[in-house]
Amino acid sequence: MNKNFLLIGRPKEWAVWKLFYWKWWTERNQRRNPQNLRLTYSITPLFATFKPTWYKYIGRTYRLWNFVLTLAPLLVVLTYYTSSIWWWLITAVLIPLPFINFVYLLFDIAYKIRVQAHIDSISADKAVETRAGVPGAGKTSSLLFDEKIVADIMWDKICQAYKLFEPYLTEIPFWPQKQREDAEEIVEAYKFYHDQPEDAKTYPCLWTSVPAFVDGIPCNRLTADHLMQRERLPYGAVQVLDEVSLILPQELFRDKPYEIVEMMKFPRHFGDFHMGTTEQSKDSVLVYMRRVTAQNRYMIKQEWVMQPKVLQWIYDRQLNRCEKVTEFKAGYFRTMQKIINHIGYRKYYYFDSGNEEQQVKSKTKTFVLPPYLNVEYDSRAFKNAYRCKNEPLKQNSWEHLRLSKSEINQIFTDELKQRAMSKQQKKNQEEKQKVYKKVSEDEENNN
Repeated sequence: MNKNFLLIGRPKEWAVWKLFYWKWWTERNQRRNPQNLRLTYSITPLFATFKPTWYKYIGRTYRLWNFVLTLAPLLVVLTYYTSSIWWWLITAVLIPLPFINFVYLLFDIAYKIRVQAHIDSISADKAVETRAGVPGAGKTSSLLFDEKIVADIMWDKICQAYKLFEPYLTEIPFWPQKQREDAEEIVEAYKFYHDQPEDAKTYPCLWTSVPAFVDGIPCNRLTADHLMQRERLPYGAVQVLDEVSLILPQELFRDKPYEIVEMMKFPRHFGDFHMGTTEQSKDSVLVYMRRVTAQNRYMIKQEWVMQPKVLQWIYDRQLNRCEKVTEFKAGYFRTMQKIINHIGYRKYYYFDSGNEEQQVKSKTKTFVLPPYLNVEYDSRAFKNAYRCKNEPLKQNSWEHLRLSKSEINQIFTDELKQRAMSKQQKKNQEEKQKVYKKVSEDEENNN
């Protein structure tokens, strides 16, 4: 039996049972049942703002529509059976539709099972994991999805432990030292999230270095001070560091080595912490983090599978033929685009590369996530870091296919040349210039 049976759910072999009770299974596995949490842990203020968003039901509606398209042609053909030639012509047109939609439903169920299989594979046992890859490969989106589920598991663990400690809150100070410290740590973490003001609620156990929200509830802000042990993190904190080289550059690592090394080596000892990082190149991640990484994935790319191409064709055709877009039409097109974007699945390609102690490179693997993430974040969170963001735009176009001398000088400026040359190259260039200058002076004197 899986040791995380109470936290994750039934064994994976119950695929048929999960398929028929999909809604209940998903709510239990992702901890998205606010009513159950309120009745069990009495934390109504924390989850009072949880409301299902409309786009989560788009996939179900689209799936129901395909199911109707599968049965409707068969019912029409069987109901209006005649021996006329028109019946045979209509049958020849309608019969392929049920088979096409049936194949689509089979693929949809297969991807749905793959999503659930990925969720089942997520556990709180991996203390440190990193994800590298090119921009747009799905590093941050997939990591946030996984770490949010880990945060839910840790929050359930804290709530269950607090429920057992609650009758003994007045007796905890008199317990033995080990039991007292563990109990006080869990009680403090529970009250930290539960007793927050109503207008300042944060999502429990999830700490991110970039702005992120879960159903409108903001995540906790993770800073470099937490990693350098200047500020304390509560028990069970799940940390997400996007572009880790920005928050932990090598210069900072040289100044504060021991504090950061301890944070990487003893995350479980300090507070059962979990840490997930993203970076375009894994070599930019601190070496002490690479040595203790339990999971190191290199993300290759992400694809949009099962996309509604018919709806996309209708959207493009309507928008291109619309000469004047009114306010009503603009709202219609935006809503239709949201509906299209929330149908299908995200398919990620990656390979496991191990850590610094065990270099392993696996074959290319894949996993599937739903089109909508359980964590909302901005893929352009660093937009305001663009240094000339507020500068006016200037028009500058090419005049000829061949560069002129002035255009070449604009491309290869003296400043760029000086930066490209090393100190030794600069020294050699200066010596050559002195020799050339001396030779030219001698020639002038001889003349």
